[in-house]
Amino acid sequence: MKAVLDANLFFSTWITDPLLSFAESGYYRPIWSERILGEVAEHLPDVWAHASEEDVLGYLDMIRKAFPEAMVEGWERHEQSISLPDVDDRHVVAAAVEAHAGTIVTANIKHFPSSILRTYGIKATTPDSFLSTLYEEDEEESRRLMHELIRSKRHPPRTMDEEIRHLERLGLITFAAKLRHMG
Repeated sequence: MKAVLDANLFFSTWITDPLLSFAESGYYRPIWSERILGEVAEHLPDVWAHASEEDVLGYLDMIRKAFPEAMVEGWERHEQSISLPDVDDRHVVAAAVEAHAGTIVTANIKHFPSSILRTYGIKATTPDSFLSTLYEEDEEESRRLMHELIRSKRHPPRTMDEEIRHLERLGLITFAAKLRHMG
């Protein structure tokens, strides 16, 4: 399965970390474009108050290198034909169309009406719903993956309880509940 990750997902590593961990484990193939990552580069310094431009570019370079197959090109040819409430989001749908991705994961679900996406065979979903669905595919492996993610965090270190609380605060209620009840 391929899923386009919208720029707004990259503003919190508490969301990005599990998304990319599930991708790294083969649950799905992440998709993005240079335009999506450009939005991240433009807005991330506003969100990460202590990050320099060099920090942001290093973070994005690390993501590009970890997932070279995620980059989609040629999406521009679809952009003008896509009609959305916010024209600035057309490039996200265009990337999904070009990559043949059936899912767009976004925190701005209202920007991607199902009535429009349906014509392209695409659905939009929240990170909470997406991660919850991935978790349910193989609960035992998902538990292992999340424990491994927590153990890998050093700056700052995290506990599972901290991870769950942060996810809840970010609105990932269902996914956090699954983590809370894992054995």
